[in-house]
Amino acid sequence: MKRLVIAILILFFPGVMLPEEFFHDQRLSIKNGLSQNLIYCIYQDRNGFLWFGTKDGLNKYDGYEFEVYRQQPGNNRSLSNNNVRAIAGDKSGNLWIGTFGGGLNKFNPVTQGFTCYRSIPDDSATLSSNTITGLAFEQNGSDTVLWISTTHGFNRLNIKTGVNERFFPKQFYPNKEDINNVRTIACDNRGNIWIGILNDGLYR
Repeated sequence: MKRLVIAILILFFPGVMLPEEFFHDQRLSIKNGLSQNLIYCIYQDRNGFLWFGTKDGLNKYDGYEFEVYRQQPGNNRSLSNNNVRAIAGDKSGNLWIGTFGGGLNKFNPVTQGFTCYRSIPDDSATLSSNTITGLAFEQNGSDTVLWISTTHGFNRLNIKTGVNERFFPKQFYPNKEDINNVRTIACDNRGNIWIGILNDGLYR
């Protein structure tokens, strides 16, 4: 009933100030089962579950309790690194997890398994770095192309074929120093890719 009242007020009286009793604050922490209090990213999947990337694992929250995914030594189907920095979802329901030092992971919620994509320095078909800072799917009605920002360039991964392309801002701005440290990435509906570079602003 409260949600209905709020919706009506917002719809018909957009400038109205809602009283404090309409809002409810809740703090979740390690005391509630969260694996770590340092949160880097948040994602809500198509089933309504919330996913939190933390410094110590990937957390799934159903509104009541947490389920935590961590790296399991000896299990190559587990999360590759516990430091989770970015999360994105595709239309098939898979989650793509960027880690700080462990590369990119694809998580299949049905099999509960992780597939890892890593950087091999001398192999240009692999990621440019294992330190992932951001993820963004192209906004063209398809979710085939995943753009990946890293601390050493950014990447265009076709998640259907597995083909990856590396891009380095230094190629376009050879006179600039330390320009390959890309900290975030986004795609707009016109096909532009936006990247934020450490200490050097925003580029399109």
